[in-house]
Amino acid sequence: MTMNVIVRVPDGIVVASDSLASQHHQMQIPPVQVPYKCGSCNHEEEITVNVAAPQVGIPVNSSPLATKLFYIGHYAVSFHGAAAVGGRTLCNHVLNYVHTGFEFSKTVRDVAEDLSVILHDGLKKDMDVDLLGPEDMPIGFQIAGYNSDDLDLGSTFMVGIGKECTTTDTKERGVTFGGQVDIASRIYRRVLPTDNVSLDLTTLPDAVDYAKFLIRTTADYQRFAKQVPTVGGPVDVAIITKWAGFRWVERKTLLGSDEVRLNVGKVAEEMRSISRRQDELALQFNGLPAAQG
Repeated sequence: MTMNVIVRVPDGIVVASDSLASQHHQMQIPPVQVPYKCGSCNHEEEITVNVAAPQVGIPVNSSPLATKLFYIGHYAVSFHGAAAVGGRTLCNHVLNYVHTGFEFSKTVRDVAEDLSVILHDGLKKDMDVDLLGPEDMPIGFQIAGYNSDDLDLGSTFMVGIGKECTTTDTKERGVTFGGQVDIASRIYRRVLPTDNVSLDLTTLPDAVDYAKFLIRTTADYQRFAKQVPTVGGPVDVAIITKWAGFRWVERKTLLGSDEVRLNVGKVAEEMRSISRRQDELALQFNGLPAAQG
């Protein structure tokens, strides 16, 4: 599972996600042999009986360094549920979409629909989606940003992907959740009967703190509760504003270095830069002038 939060306040949008990823092995009670005696002839034998019991997911490993928050243009997308679909990680899907299907003229809705089709097609490769119930959503995401005609609150879309794709959207101030939402949603909606959270005058720094508070409180609760932790690790946080677009606030580091960061949007550009530098060195080695531009 995971948890991601989007907080919409007058000055912008805050998007945050945890970094815990876990894998589960589906275990089911095997058939059992039971003695059977015929009531008419007294013949005795053992017969095989299938036990009617639901499969149980047993955690087999986990990582606190998964990346679930990405940017596509000036939009932010945060995933929950499965860490990979169609044999490819979410990072791989996002990078491929950014460099083959995304155009800056696309609206938030356009990108939400594109990702829905891509991930739904991937899910179909992993399982028979027709066997899923209406509430079964193995993967989902939230995407937020400002279209050219959005004046203050931008657009947020919540997408669930299962047998079908379900999409809801909002342009109101407030908070939307993805993934493990039970603890945080109760905190957000009401702590006391007369104590509701108001975001009408909340600043962006306060919204950042509030998003991190909701995720960390969920992780801390799971630490002491009798349940398998599904939320944890570093909290990645970004803000989106109408005029400045997407900006990272906090994000985990790669290999403990402050200089090398997990920034999906720059991976391809860095690879191109390395390739150009290798070409320049090769030309210099052969005594040829480097290409311009």
